[in-house]
Amino acid sequence: EAGIDQIELDGLQPDACVAMAQDVAQESLDATGVQFVQALGEATKGNPFFLGEIVRSLKESGGVGHAAATGDFAESGFSIQGGERTGRAQRHAHRPGGRRH
Repeated sequence: EAGIDQIELDGLQPDACVAMAQDVAQESLDATGVQFVQALGEATKGNPFFLGEIVRSLKESGGVGHAAATGDFAESGFSIQGGERTGRAQRHAHRPGGRRH
């Protein structure tokens, strides 16, 4: 459209994803937590809005570190499949209790 400039934005780099996750979750992450968040960052293409939603959800259900260490993040409404390089985050349409995001 005339008068509208489109700009391309890159996603956050892995270290920035980890820093953001630690800030949002208000917790320090060990090596497992760091790898978990890096996989989330890769899966979300570094999108800070989506990553922030995932981290907030994980914080509410026990913390990012807990989810990374135990794999106990199904109740958060997200699942991670694959390794660090092939990780995927899938946002489910509903959270427990029928709430929608």
